[in-house]
Amino acid sequence: MIRLLIASAIFTLFATPAFAYIDAALGGLILQSLIAGFFSFMVIWRGWVYRVKRLFRRASDETEITSNNSEEQQG
Repeated sequence: MIRLLIASAIFTLFATPAFAYIDAALGGLILQSLIAGFFSFMVIWRGWVYRVKRLFRRASDETEITSNNSEEQQG
């Protein structure tokens, strides 16, 4: 692994300029990737929020059940 890092550092330091250009379609590709990443994050976030709500809902449902049972036994 260390050999790979050293080799990549050497190749990076002694690389010649590529004189490359950015294609016009690259901007659209970057924009599309950003939009897809945003919506993917929103779907994942919604799942996390749902799980947290479900966790607290179960805890509150259990307390309501135990309080209802204790009221029925007393009354």
